[in-house]
Amino acid sequence: MEINNSYSQNSYQSKTSSTKKVDEVNGGGILNTFERLVDKANRNNTDNVKTSAAYYESSNIQSTSSVTYEKPTPVKWEDQLVYPFLSEPELIEVYKSLKDTDPEAYKWHVQLVVATNGNKYEDAPEFEAFVKKWMAKGESEDVAIFRAVTYAEAGLLDYGKQRVHQVGKDLPYGDIKQHGFHLINNEPLKNAVMKTLDSLDYEDAYDLVRSIFEGFPENKGVPSSFQELLDNFGIKLEELKKLNPETAKNDKFTFTGDINLKDGTDSKEYNNFIFDTLIKFFKDRIEKLDYVIENKPPEESRDFHELRDGLNSLIDNFKKEVDGYNSNF
Repeated sequence: MEINNSYSQNSYQSKTSSTKKVDEVNGGGILNTFERLVDKANRNNTDNVKTSAAYYESSNIQSTSSVTYEKPTPVKWEDQLVYPFLSEPELIEVYKSLKDTDPEAYKWHVQLVVATNGNKYEDAPEFEAFVKKWMAKGESEDVAIFRAVTYAEAGLLDYGKQRVHQVGKDLPYGDIKQHGFHLINNEPLKNAVMKTLDSLDYEDAYDLVRSIFEGFPENKGVPSSFQELLDNFGIKLEELKKLNPETAKNDKFTFTGDINLKDGTDSKEYNNFIFDTLIKFFKDRIEKLDYVIENKPPEESRDFHELRDGLNSLIDNFKKEVDGYNSNF
């Protein structure tokens, strides 16, 4: 699962000014196109006002104060477009090209164009309920949507066929549950990640998911997958065994990157080996983060302490979940 720099994030963040991720996610792409369109529209409106004022001041047209005009029928709230700017001719041309070059992005775009306040959560009951739950906790709808997308990209939330925000760079329109935690049989880990994300604000939750699933921030710009990170950690453990054979001679299991738990009464020992390895994995993520912090370039203003705290919180929550698993085994 990859957190992406896709169009939908740009469109979302163009309407969510509070997020500190705008520059990071946009990368100077589609959002700049949106901004140019807005600037162009504003200039046109200003020019029109000036022209109209000059014309009426210099003319002898009689007053039309006695003329009555029929007010346009207001569009119902539920029929209002979520992203009206997507109907701009320039953007239509931009996204026509996606049909052949990026079919999944094109399918999402088709849905986002027709998204209204009334249909944006259509056929996505879990996604909608999640957004409403976090709005009830005090988050704005935009922030709750961003949080929902973060959980959905991790495979922790069924995004259904909502059309308010694209989920993932390569994930299809309509959740088929073939990514992230949808494919992982490890309930203690899943519960620990959920509890940790719930305890963080939406921006820190986003960073934690990227750290787990992409190797952020050390792999910034060249994201990895969660499985790739686990596979590489397994290789690292085997290399350490070769360097210290005495400490590993009694090891009963070898970590291959597979974190799925086994079923059966004789699986407890193996599953606890997986739990212990995952704790080492997350501690390794903290070590990599510390290295990034110590060697970050001068232009990097973030200190990443929120991400470090999030990883430590995840380890604590995971240990509690493991204790609960073993007590109920």
